[in-house]
Amino acid sequence: MSLQITLRLRLSLILISCSPISDTIRGVLSESDQQKNVHRSVIAVANLVCGVLIFMAVPILFVIGDFFAMAPTPAEASGEVGPATPIFMAGFITLVVLGILSFPFFMAGWGLLKGKSWGAGFAIVAGVLNLLNFLFGTALAIYTFWAASKGHLKS
Repeated sequence: MSLQITLRLRLSLILISCSPISDTIRGVLSESDQQKNVHRSVIAVANLVCGVLIFMAVPILFVIGDFFAMAPTPAEASGEVGPATPIFMAGFITLVVLGILSFPFFMAGWGLLKGKSWGAGFAIVAGVLNLLNFLFGTALAIYTFWAASKGHLKS
């Protein structure tokens, strides 16, 4: 039984070594420093884009919040606190939360572009947050984790 497994393993290794995929794998594993910098730059720019996209939601939410806050209510006519205060507070809290969420993305992008040692740490944190952003964020997180595991994010 173990002879069959050994033969199958050797046959699969021979097939893999003859395929064009093995050339690609060898090329990725033996990257130069210049190619490693490309990975840093791609991850840095992608994190900056993610940070900008997260922070772009802030003005949109304020416009929507102001639209609802300007609607007059009978409670405002009598001098009571109307819905404008809770809506404004919800908008302000959303602003703070989105600012906190976008901070690691900006720091990762800036740190990686400038070659700072702490940029890799922020990139990992941004990668974890990107796991929640399905599709593009998940792909960027996997790419970030791969690059970090290969040491491409170190300066």
